[in-house]
Amino acid sequence: MPLVVWRVARPAAWVIALYYAAVLLAWTCWRLRTFRLRGIGRVAGVLAAVAGLWIVLEPWAWLQQRGDGRLHVTFLDVGQGDAAFVRFPQGATMLVDAGVATGEGYDAGDRVVTPALLWLGVTRLGTQVITHWDADHAGGSTAIIREFRPFDVWEGVPVPRLGLRQSTVASARTQRARWSTVQTGDGSVIDGVTVRVVYPPLPDWERQDSRNDDSIVLDVRMGDVSVVFTGDIGRDVERTIGPWLEPAGDESAAPAKRRVLKVPHHGSLTSSSEPFITRLHPTVAVISAGRGNAFGHPAPAVVSRYESHGASIYRTDQDGAVTIDTDGHELAVSTVTGRTAYWPPSNALHEETKSQESHEGYQGGR
Repeated sequence: MPLVVWRVARPAAWVIALYYAAVLLAWTCWRLRTFRLRGIGRVAGVLAAVAGLWIVLEPWAWLQQRGDGRLHVTFLDVGQGDAAFVRFPQGATMLVDAGVATGEGYDAGDRVVTPALLWLGVTRLGTQVITHWDADHAGGSTAIIREFRPFDVWEGVPVPRLGLRQSTVASARTQRARWSTVQTGDGSVIDGVTVRVVYPPLPDWERQDSRNDDSIVLDVRMGDVSVVFTGDIGRDVERTIGPWLEPAGDESAAPAKRRVLKVPHHGSLTSSSEPFITRLHPTVAVISAGRGNAFGHPAPAVVSRYESHGASIYRTDQDGAVTIDTDGHELAVSTVTGRTAYWPPSNALHEETKSQESHEGYQGGR
């Protein structure tokens, strides 16, 4: 019965406890109907109403929307697919891809991404980026548009006859979202953070189906830190975008001192070429892949390649959600499983201690 459902973020435990305790106390006092207990029952009823309003209005979500002056990127664990949430320093938001939707009725956008965004305090999304129209990247987009009503939706190369795109466009129109087709060189500054579209160029012909090499590649840069989203690009595109990413697409700009790379195509052998990794030299490489997936992603050779270049590797199939925090100079990484890391290396001792404490407190799961 969707018309009687109001989706909220998971409330704090004390709010839930207060709500049910107050409801139970109010009901008990009403059942006993003694003069002495009427006043207690009224107070309990008021407390239950206040707790209920707290849960529905989500005041903590409004606090998170203000931003804290730092850039936060969370690579969500959506199984064999991609979805990454970006919160900019002053609270603006962006979602890059939305996970998979299958013909069997499973929709990661509805079942995984939506609860995660609610928990992160999102009530309305700023920008939704659809890197390309494969179902494991764009499948959850319709659910996200319906739930969070983004102001803008970006796509790279349109596939006009694709059913998934048609339904997504229709949903965006219903929610009055601005639909934009972006190409190489486009970009904007959001809360002081530069967001550049590195790829794709304007296509030469109308696509009949989705292609990995049509993926949007974004470079999100704050100070000395760059976060690169690569979709499912292959080696040919890697050769094309290399000059744009080093040094940051501007010969007068300094190269990023610390780079976080969303590993292309879930760590497939068709991507992550040696010259590409050498040129970008990522500090952190994040691989979004499903546990035990049928494709064998990530390929062991690809993982070894990043390790040989000194990149710290994080995988959603092993680490769960991976969160990047930066002020433009320092870089911190944390995961659901308790792994943490910090740059510059001066924080290495703190990193080791906190990692051990987190690991000891972690009992399992993703």
